[in-house]
Amino acid sequence: MVNDEAGHDKVHAVAFTIEDKVYAGTTNENHVTLYLRLLHEIMVPAHTLDAWTSDDKNNGFVTVKGEFISRDEAFARFGAARSQDLRAQGTHCMR
Repeated sequence: MVNDEAGHDKVHAVAFTIEDKVYAGTTNENHVTLYLRLLHEIMVPAHTLDAWTSDDKNNGFVTVKGEFISRDEAFARFGAARSQDLRAQGTHCMR
């Protein structure tokens, strides 16, 4: 994990894992816009996308070092209230 001077992890992007592949969002993208991009631009079939993204362990974030962490892991690391607001800004998860 990349830590800053205060020891906080950094999030790089929102992400989904689908069939063992991590699909990371772009700057300021949220899970909804990533879902739509996967559906329309990357052409992931809707039934596959729905099946994988409906499981919370496949919804999460990618750290600056490229580690995928699920929403549950983000909640555990940063607290549920803070994790709800995470975006792909490269900023500290704890604000």
